[in-house]
Amino acid sequence: MQKAPGLKTVIRPVVLAGSITCCLSLAAASHAYAAAACQDPIKIGITTPLTGGIALQGAQVRNAIETAVDEINASGGVAGKKIKLVVEDTTGTVTVAISALNRVLREDPLLVFGSMISPENFAQSDIIKKEQIPYLYAGTNSQLSAQNIPWIFRISYHDGQLAKVLPSYIEKRKLKPAVLAVADDFGLGAVKNIRAEFDKLKIAPTTTETYAPTDRDMTAQLLKIKDSGADSIVIVGRTPDLIVILKGKARLGIKFPIMGNTSVGAATTLTSLTDSDADGSIVFGGALPNGSQDSKVVAWTKKLTDKYNFPPDNWALAYYDAAYLVKKIIGDVGCDKEAIRNALAKVQDFQGLITKYSSKDGNLTNVIYIYKLQGKTPTLEEVVSP
Repeated sequence: MQKAPGLKTVIRPVVLAGSITCCLSLAAASHAYAAAACQDPIKIGITTPLTGGIALQGAQVRNAIETAVDEINASGGVAGKKIKLVVEDTTGTVTVAISALNRVLREDPLLVFGSMISPENFAQSDIIKKEQIPYLYAGTNSQLSAQNIPWIFRISYHDGQLAKVLPSYIEKRKLKPAVLAVADDFGLGAVKNIRAEFDKLKIAPTTTETYAPTDRDMTAQLLKIKDSGADSIVIVGRTPDLIVILKGKARLGIKFPIMGNTSVGAATTLTSLTDSDADGSIVFGGALPNGSQDSKVVAWTKKLTDKYNFPPDNWALAYYDAAYLVKKIIGDVGCDKEAIRNALAKVQDFQGLITKYSSKDGNLTNVIYIYKLQGKTPTLEEVVSP
């Protein structure tokens, strides 16, 4: 009579293990079936600047996704289905960004990758909301995710996060910064957030200067900053702007460092600068491939540089990771757009080349990388959770 309980304790783990194996097999079969039901090829849209003043940045989006898709297709695609890219040039302007998205949507893609240009992302958001299609983008204006559109997912840091980290960095070092920013949704949105945090920390910028997105001479703004008593400059700008500013700073004999968003340390910026132009700059934002010594990242950087004759930057890194995230999600849930959206909203600890991605309030990245440039080489100082 005493053996029955003992017999039960032996049998239960065996039955449980069998049940788990069965459930896992059924789940795997369900995932395979879901992906197998996708159309062939699986269409994915891209809208990004490929001509105009920010074409080098925009090309990073296409180059990275194209590289990932070539790799995915070469290894069998997703459940045997190949991915086909539908690419349209936004030229870096809002009106063309809208028409570019509409042209992509006529091809009925499964999802769309938008660019890293916040004004373009804002312009496209209403269309995405209406069409109900997953949309991944890298524009950094924090208000993009505040629109509460459940179909859009940011794959980069945003200026609300940067605004928590950069002022704290300044406050700890008792600096007296000036502020210089591009006067559009991207720059003014970032400055608004930074100034709010400055106020909390009782940091008073010596001056705040802006410039138009098309300006290519910031001498007047830099001279005002030089005469303002500042010992550092907080800059929010894009690659073409930053090249002009950093060269102008050196030409005018401004010795104190600049602190800015990721583009300050991106390869697209540094290629056009000398070591002395860039040296001492502090970079806040996403992970920089040119700041990593990891062998996988070094090999990936060489691959894209050889393929496109230009080194990949932080945007390329983010979109490459995102392409593989999309591949995983399609493999898991198939090609139902709502299922993909729901899966994107539940992403946890997806490992990219450098960073991990977890979904929170429409944002997939939740850390800020801080680098200091030694010459033109970014050296990682810290990774901060805002």
